[in-house]
Amino acid sequence: MALSRPKHGFESRWGRFLASRGIRPPTVFRFAAPFYERGQRHRIPLELLRGLQSQVNALMRTDELKTLLQQEDRWLREAECVVADVRRLREDELRRLRPAVVRRWALVLGFALASAAAAGVGYAWPTQPYERELSTLRSRMDVVDLIEHRALTMTPAERRQFDALMRWNPSPKR
Repeated sequence: MALSRPKHGFESRWGRFLASRGIRPPTVFRFAAPFYERGQRHRIPLELLRGLQSQVNALMRTDELKTLLQQEDRWLREAECVVADVRRLREDELRRLRPAVVRRWALVLGFALASAAAAGVGYAWPTQPYERELSTLRSRMDVVDLIEHRALTMTPAERRQFDALMRWNPSPKR
C-alpha cells in the first residue's frame, strides 16, 4: 500500500507552481522536510501500533465477558435446579395420590353434575303446562285447517247442500 504525501510545501501543486516561478518556500518548510520524510517511514508501524492498541482494548473487555458468562452459567444451573425441584414435586404428587384427594374431586364432580341437572329441571318444570296447552291447540288447528280446506274445495252444488244443512240464523231470537 503506497502512502501518499500530504499536499503542502513543495509537494503540492501550489508549491510546484511557486517553484516554477522562482519563489522559494520559507525556511521552516525546508527545515521540516527531512523530519516529515522520516515520519512517513515510521507511519506504517504507527498505524500497526494503533490497530494493536484497539485489539488490546477489545481483549481487555474479555474479563467483563468472562464474568458475564460465569453469571449466566450460575443462573442456568440455578434454573436447572428449580426445574428439577418442580419435576420432583409433581412426581411426588402423582405418587401420593391419596384417597382423600380422589374423594374431594369426586364430591366436586358430583356437585357440578347435580347443579347442571337442577338447572335443567328448573327450566323444564315451568314449561310443561305451556307444552300441554300448545299440543291441544295444535290438534284443534289441524281440525280447523281440514274444515277450511274442505270448504275451499267444494263445488257449487256441495256448497248449496252445505248451506241448506247448516241453516244459518243471522239474528238470534230473544
